[in-house]
Amino acid sequence: MVREHGGPWELYDMDADRSETTDLARRHPARVAGPAADYEGWARRVGVIPRGR
Repeated sequence: MVREHGGPWELYDMDADRSETTDLARRHPARVAGPAADYEGWARRVGVIPRGR
């Protein structure tokens, strides 16, 4: 999973798509939701300051 600042999370199958050409996030929302929530919780705990603030 990756995302550009302010954008949605993207999900890629690095074994089958090493060039990251096919975003699978819409096909697999449950696979994105858990790690995204984990990141948001971690960011709050450690005090990550979003860009542009």
